[in-house]
Amino acid sequence: TLSELKRAFTELTTLKISRLDSTALQAHLDRLAQADLAALAALAASTATLPSSTVPATASEPEPDKMTEKLLLLAMQGKLDVLLAHMAKHPHLTPHLTGPLPPNSREEDTASLPSLLHVAAHHGHPDLVRHLLIEVGADPTVSGSGRTAYEVAKDKETRNAFRRAMAEMPEKWDWVKARVPSALTKEMEEEQARKEAEKKRKERERKKKINEERKEKEKEKEKEAPVTQKQVGASTSLRGLMDASGNSQINTAHMTPEAKARLEREKRAHAAEMRLAKAGAAAGAAAGGKCEMCGAGLEGKVPFERLNFKYCSTGCVRKHREVVP
Repeated sequence: TLSELKRAFTELTTLKISRLDSTALQAHLDRLAQADLAALAALAASTATLPSSTVPATASEPEPDKMTEKLLLLAMQGKLDVLLAHMAKHPHLTPHLTGPLPPNSREEDTASLPSLLHVAAHHGHPDLVRHLLIEVGADPTVSGSGRTAYEVAKDKETRNAFRRAMAEMPEKWDWVKARVPSALTKEMEEEQARKEAEKKRKERERKKKINEERKEKEKEKEKEAPVTQKQVGASTSLRGLMDASGNSQINTAHMTPEAKARLEREKRAHAAEMRLAKAGAAAGAAAGGKCEMCGAGLEGKVPFERLNFKYCSTGCVRKHREVVP
């Protein structure tokens, strides 16, 4: 019903905080164990009612202990503190910490993972692996399906737990048989961390240098562009003033010294062009010919000369100089 769905949603989405002491925690663990036992008993009863043809032919194998199954489950989950509490309550499970696990476990494939150390390594729990190796003395040379606990380790950190144990107890086990490649000391880890930090620092500096060079180039381009535009604009405007006025009577009161100098140069160039045009009109007509650059006729014009070439304008002189230096 809708009300039941709302109640279930509220239960699932409401945060509840409980503070339990050790007695309450132990009572909770007892209740969980009893619930597991009841569920397993119900499963066994339902299996017993099946026809004999459907019952697996494993009756000759001993049924695994329920507490052992829970021990395996806790090892798979990596709950070290809860596992230790479970072991304290059930001391008869102590041999399983270092010895073989039951062959017909429902929780784990104990043929491939024959020891608790295999289970912890396979599921990637380095803290539990370290506890089993250092505190309990689990044998890392035990193999299942041809692989040791080190070889079934899930990740690098779990494998490093074996290497640290090898560094602390180099003589306790045959680490070659355990197939642990090398020890990992604290000094080696510090050196690795230092090298990694140095590598990251150099990479940051490299990226920073690239960014600085890029920004510097952008700034240079930004500086060059306005100057070039300003120079071109000023030159064009001054020549325009000269062409429009036709004389040198321009108000220079508000001009900067640089602008005045450019204006004077424009005046002199313009005056020179006018003198040459007036003085050599007849000579240009007599000489005839064409501009070496653009091919325009030179009749009625005073040609500009460079080397043995003649041109109709200074622009053609500049362009031809680029072609014939």
